[in-house]
Amino acid sequence: MVERPSSDVRGWSPPQVVEWLEHLDLKQYGDLFLENDIDGEALVLLDDSSLRELGVASVGHRMTLLGDIFQLKQQHDIQIEPGDWVPQNFEIFPGDISECHALLQRQGDRISELEFRVSQLSASLLRLREDVVGLARATDKPDAVQQAAPLDMPQGPPSGRSLTTPYGQSASPRPATNNYMAYSSAPTARPITRGQIESDSNPSVKRVSAPKSLSPIPVSANKQQASSFVCTLAPISDAVGQMLQKSGVQTEILPSDEPATLDDTTQTLLTLALRKYQVRGDAKEFALFIRSSSSQRCLTLEEKPLLILQKLREARNQPWVVVQHISDIESPIELGEKKLQSRRKDAGNKSKNEAMRLRARILDPNESQAEERAFGVSQWLMRADISGKMAEQKLKSAKIMGPAANVFAQSSQSQTFALAIYPYESEREDEFDIQAGDAFIVLAKAKGWWALRRDSLADGQGDVYVSNDLNGSETVEIWTGWVPAGCLLETSRPIADLLFVQVNRARSLSSNPISSEDKNAPYRSLRHALIHAPLPLAIVLSSGTQGAMLAPFETTDGTLVLQTNERLRVFKRYNHWSYCIVDGVSQARGWVPSWRTFTITDRSHISQTKFY
Repeated sequence: MVERPSSDVRGWSPPQVVEWLEHLDLKQYGDLFLENDIDGEALVLLDDSSLRELGVASVGHRMTLLGDIFQLKQQHDIQIEPGDWVPQNFEIFPGDISECHALLQRQGDRISELEFRVSQLSASLLRLREDVVGLARATDKPDAVQQAAPLDMPQGPPSGRSLTTPYGQSASPRPATNNYMAYSSAPTARPITRGQIESDSNPSVKRVSAPKSLSPIPVSANKQQASSFVCTLAPISDAVGQMLQKSGVQTEILPSDEPATLDDTTQTLLTLALRKYQVRGDAKEFALFIRSSSSQRCLTLEEKPLLILQKLREARNQPWVVVQHISDIESPIELGEKKLQSRRKDAGNKSKNEAMRLRARILDPNESQAEERAFGVSQWLMRADISGKMAEQKLKSAKIMGPAANVFAQSSQSQTFALAIYPYESEREDEFDIQAGDAFIVLAKAKGWWALRRDSLADGQGDVYVSNDLNGSETVEIWTGWVPAGCLLETSRPIADLLFVQVNRARSLSSNPISSEDKNAPYRSLRHALIHAPLPLAIVLSSGTQGAMLAPFETTDGTLVLQTNERLRVFKRYNHWSYCIVDGVSQARGWVPSWRTFTITDRSHISQTKFY
């Protein structure tokens, strides 16, 4: 058995924490703790909810970890704070009577606060019931009183609340071109129905006068739990209405509101809301967001929006719902390209050395082109004017340039490789400009940034930059630069090992010349392969997160086709999209909408997902 670290637990590093896990025979959680940078100080602060969020799903494993953390606190004289996990048979004896009085005082204050909140809730329920009775009498529908929940019914708090809905109105609606929406001959005024209730909405939308109404929350007589309350669909249907309004779509609203419950999933609620507006479209083609003034989250198809909304409102947040079609949600590649275009207009990097920008294009190395100064090493060695010994001598005497010049020699002993999955336009002179599909050799890592050498042919030999000195003689340089780690996927082998057809085609150009109009075809072919070609999980150094598809998905260009329940490994997340590799025979990869996937370890806790 592995021997546990003996130093003070608060001084443990993350690797020492992993050694401690191995001592407990729980080494399967080592990667989780390393990815979240759990050191000794963080370890002693872990509780049951923290372990669940880390991915420790087993109750027995959590109890083992919490029990050993408690023993570590005792061994290293760490004070047990109120609220810390302690064994059931353990009693805390305060040092003096004043601490006992303080504990009792805090407990009494909490009880008083809870009693005050309960009294406020009772008063609110009473006012709500009186409003419902008045509304039922005014509308000549006395049956609404019978459907309202009695005040003494022990079924938990109601999920719906009376809220104001600002309806967005576009100043100049554009003609709708979306083929997933239905049209009517003329706009129809929205009727006020008994089942409607006004919901939160985006406060940034222009406010116009809108009908306001209160409605009871009908409760099923056969369901005794709060999660089974029959609720209003209004938060979801209003969000769908605002989406249609912003698109300039005129629809006819069905007069009836279908009942919904707190247990209904995103897919179910979107289907009901789309049906209400007579929209022809699959609910899987839409995404539902829950937003607040400071954050937002995109819900998966299996999450429970109304339950999450209720919990957020109980926590005194002010959430609202937004619905968008998948075509209106930009993929990370589209967002990255927009950023590239905007930053290229910035004049701040004009003085940057062109070697930090150039990639080795796959052209005939014997064809002299003034603008082609970057070469893959194997490509450069094919030049007719370079002999074997001369090339070796020039490579040995090549100048190492850029921020990682001092670590270049040491890094050659244990190299790893990286593939760009997201474009990035540099903001500083020591950063590379990258596009999706760019390949690199990893030289060093530092707090979210990697020092790299460009490897355009992805064969592990790297690129060289050829310049002319003052005497006109040719100088070979090797440039290094920084790139954000979030844009990269690290591998243990060069990608060209898997793409030998495209690489060999590029290397053979010197002996098989091609016409000028086809000159860039091999370059485009290799670049397409570096972006889309299957990638074995065995060579990806990160373990990723296990997941699966909730619904089918296919990219517009057909390069990625996924089916329901297909297993995935998720490696990066950005703007509600996940970069995944299929955990199966196809080994396909690409960016997938996060709301169409689920994390396997978290599926059983999907309704308790943290709002962030």
